[in-house]
Parts: sequence; C-alpha cells; structure tokens
Amino acid sequence: MLIDSLNKGTDFNRVRRYGKREKYKFVTLSILSTQNDHFRLGFQISKKIGNAVRRNRIRRQIRHLFYEIFEKIVEQKRIKSLWILIYVSPDIDKVNFRDFRSYLYNYFNLID
Repeated sequence: MLIDSLNKGTDFNRVRRYGKREKYKFVTLSILSTQNDHFRLGFQISKKIGNAVRRNRIRRQIRHLFYEIFEKIVEQKRIKSLWILIYVSPDIDKVNFRDFRSYLYNYFNLID
C-alpha cells in the first residue's frame, strides 16, 4: 500500500473543488475518490495553532490515525484510492483523538 502526500497546489484545488466535505468538531475532511492505486494525505494547518513543533505534532498524530484507517480499508478491499485534505481548526486542543478515531471508523464503516 502506497501513501503519499498531497504536494501540488493543483492537487489541493482538485480535492477542494470536487471532494466531499465532512466536518468533525475542529477538523474538516475533504475526501476525493480517484482511479489511482494509492492514498494521498494533505494538511492545511493554521499558524494560529502554535509554533512549528505543535503543528507537526498534530500532523503526525492525524497521519498515524489515517495510516491505520487506510490499512483497514485495504484489508477489507473497499476502496482502492482516496485523496484526503485535512483542515485543522485552531481549537484542535479540545479534540480527543480517541473520539476522532471512533468517528473515522464509523465514517468509513470499518470494524475495530
């Protein structure tokens, strides 16, 4: 399973324009199903959250959750490819990552 980053502005714009939006408390997901054979993640995190150390920590935590989700999706052979853009609100400190994980499992209809 290959997991890449959304790097190009054109990729971000494509996910913003054609992706389906889902909001969970202080995180908004734009999800686009594609014909490729890999998953891609992109992050949009405001500097209002804190310094680079804080932003990167949040990015690592969310990326870890999605790696786990992508592995489950591939195991169940449900979706071949997704591009996901993650918008993180400055109030992210109030999110319990265990609840966010449960939300993602429910959203993608995965069994824990």
